[in-house]
Amino acid sequence: MEINFTSDASKYISELLKPDEILVLFYDTEGCGCAMNGVPVLNIEAGTMQNELVSIKTNEFRLFMFKKHTIFFDEQMRIHFENNRLKLSSNNQIFSSSLLLRRREDL
Repeated sequence: MEINFTSDASKYISELLKPDEILVLFYDTEGCGCAMNGVPVLNIEAGTMQNELVSIKTNEFRLFMFKKHTIFFDEQMRIHFENNRLKLSSNNQIFSSSLLLRRREDL
């Protein structure tokens, strides 16, 4: 799997990400009624958690994901920043037109 960040998305995220933190693309099913229904969320987390995750190839950041969540996404995706929102998409679909970016400690 590979995710490319546009320059605007990279700039926006860089302003929030500390050097020792990583990004985790998470498939959040909390309150969605079923494990197959969920929404993608981009978590900012301490880098110590990366042993439990699989690394995702990107053009910019250290990005990880739980292996069990990879089935919900395409092999090639991109994250844009437009209209003050992050957007996760591929050539096949839009996964989120308003991708939530949150710090893990905010949960």
